Amino acid sequence: MTTGRGLKAGMIGNLLFLILLLYISKPLIVPLLYGFFLAVILYPFSKKMEMAGLRRGLAIFLCLILVGVLFSGLILILLYQYNLFKKDLPLLLEKLDPFLQHLSVWINEKTGISFEGRHGFAKNVIRYTGADIGQLIRSGISGTFTALVNLFIIPVYAALILNYRKTLTEFLSSLAGPTHATQLNHVLTKTISIYSNYIKGMVIVYLVVGILNSIGLLALGIKYAVLFGMITAIMTIIPYFGIIISSLLPISMAWISNNSLYYPLGVVLIFSVVQYLEANLIFPYVVGKKVNVNILVSIVSVFAGGFLWGVSGMVLFLPLVAVLKIISDESDQLKPLSILLSEK
Repeated sequence: MTTGRGLKAGMIGNLLFLILLLYISKPLIVPLLYGFFLAVILYPFSKKMEMAGLRRGLAIFLCLILVGVLFSGLILILLYQYNLFKKDLPLLLEKLDPFLQHLSVWINEKTGISFEGRHGFAKNVIRYTGADIGQLIRSGISGTFTALVNLFIIPVYAALILNYRKTLTEFLSSLAGPTHATQLNHVLTKTISIYSNYIKGMVIVYLVVGILNSIGLLALGIKYAVLFGMITAIMTIIPYFGIIISSLLPISMAWISNNSLYYPLGVVLIFSVVQYLEANLIFPYVVGKKVNVNILVSIVSVFAGGFLWGVSGMVLFLPLVAVLKIISDESDQLKPLSILLSEK
């Protein structure tokens, strides 16, 4: 009895230690996993180019160039939307001014805080919230610096993993031993397939989100509903900021085209509902199906990843759980875990 309790306590202790290790080592592990993720995605393309006669280094370089072009395209779309929004901004502010005046009166009546005066409503709001804005700016600078570092290091990790993939495979084979070499090759092959299916699942998710956005905007009678809906769906690739920036244009269009506040609020409501469905239902169901993990485990892994690593954890944990399922499928000792993770 004592031995059983000691074993359970040891397992719980190891689990807590693993969770703590994952949390502390986030700055090291997350970019490395993104690099591995990118390397697995690019591996089939790199291998085909190598089989066509290109040197490995050149094939890897061309793959990274392709990724850079696609990423630059997203940035250009974002900048294009921003420039369009700037053109509509004066008219938007003109329509917003009466609402701000009514809001200032309501706040004055409820709280006694007056925003009236020669500085105007907007400047007084900034004065009252200056400390928060300063903190927001500092956080933004820190986040931007971290993003730029990761933007550089992730492709480097991916290129090195692709270049040294034979060495890494030999290392894993040495650890597994000759008796498990066949199982190891099977696990690696299935892992590449799982990640490929994961990407396909993500494409389906963004397509479904774009259709739902477009239907909602069409129901409100917003101009260019399909364009706005699809662009907003694509921009959700950039966590949080993508959906915020891409929604500004349809919100301003709804405000300018109609003389009611309910239309822009309706746009916000539509995007909020679709984002909630995407995070809690569409993504776990569609991507979970592609990686052969049941919906319960998919949802739990997304939330657990978000708890440990934030947005990066929500993206990375589900494929990691899929890899864990592949390993458990090949191991008799881990059969209970395979049953827990399986869709059937």
